[in-house]
Amino acid sequence: MNIFNKIAIVAGFGVAVAFGGTFTNGSFEDPGGNTPGIRCIYDNAGCAATGWTTAGGLQVWESAPNDGISSGADGIFWVSFGHSGATGGTLEQTFDTIIGNTYSVAFSLIVQQGADPESVLAEALDGTTTIASSSLTDFTNPDWFAGPGFNFTATSTSTTLRFTDTTVGGGSANWGLDAVTVGPAIASAPEPASLMLIGGALVGLRFRRQRARR
Repeated sequence: MNIFNKIAIVAGFGVAVAFGGTFTNGSFEDPGGNTPGIRCIYDNAGCAATGWTTAGGLQVWESAPNDGISSGADGIFWVSFGHSGATGGTLEQTFDTIIGNTYSVAFSLIVQQGADPESVLAEALDGTTTIASSSLTDFTNPDWFAGPGFNFTATSTSTTLRFTDTTVGGGSANWGLDAVTVGPAIASAPEPASLMLIGGALVGLRFRRQRARR
């Protein structure tokens, strides 16, 4: 292995992260069930989006448009919370993780209809224990926007990602969730000065070894 390969490997320690997840269907394009148009998962496990489990006042919608939305944030399907004034609905998925690895969660949100402010809580859980979370209170955005993503470090070989409708008082508005992703959190690359120090140290080590051989 030459000196440049050694430098590349050391520099890569600040960027590369192993990822062992089986997180699926974050864009809800595989909604399950067989109802055209609106794919209902309103307390109906038989119509749940593939890979996800749910409880309380949720539906999978297909772009028609429905509730004034012409498309999802990623594809044509999205999950809608808060129908008929319901609140407290949950949507979750459990997937494989590697203990000690850090993962990044991202997702998109929208208020589908009505003007009432909506609220959401996103959590990563080890069993019933929350290991990281983010929340957004009283959003009214009528267009898809990036929700409050967050990072978590896995403490188990499986982790649950859960979204909860925390809207106070229900209200008349529905809100949508789409484009959910879970991936390895990428550490920042080393500064150029740090790379120079690493390279200098490796060059010095190689020089000492060559002198020892002579």
